[in-house]
Amino acid sequence: MRPGVFQRVDTRLRQALPVMLTFVFVLGSVAPVRLPDYVLIAPGLVLIAVFYWSVHRPDLLRPWHACLLGLLDDMWYHFVTDIGMVGPDKGEGGKYLILPPGYKGEVPQGYFVVRSATYSNWIAWRTFLENGDPKPGVDRVKQF
Repeated sequence: MRPGVFQRVDTRLRQALPVMLTFVFVLGSVAPVRLPDYVLIAPGLVLIAVFYWSVHRPDLLRPWHACLLGLLDDMWYHFVTDIGMVGPDKGEGGKYLILPPGYKGEVPQGYFVVRSATYSNWIAWRTFLENGDPKPGVDRVKQF
C-alpha cells in the first residue's frame, strides 16, 4: 500500500530538516547583525559544529576531542548519547563506536559503544573559548 500524502510530506520534511537547519545556522553566523552585546556572544557561536554520520562505515569515525559539549541523535532526532563533558568520556575525549540497528556482531574493546535506531546520525557540539581565544576550539573542529 502506498503511503498517504501527509506521510510522504512528513518523510520529506524529516529528511530535509537537518540540511535546512545547517543552512540557517550558516546564514545566521555570517549575516550582519546589529544587536547590543552581540560582539560578546558571537565568538561562542562560531564554535558550534554539526555533522551527519552514517554507520555504514563506523571505522571512519574519528575520536572526539576533549573539552567539548555535544550530543548524538539519530535521524529521527531521538537521543542516542551525550558527547564530551556530560558524556561517558567525561570531557577527556575518546573513541565512540556507533552500532547500526540490529547489529549482532562482535563489539571490539576500547570504545564507548552506543546503538542507534537509524543508519545515519546527527552530531552537534560546541567547543569553548580558551583564555578568550576561539582558535583552539576551531582548530579541534577542523581536525575532525
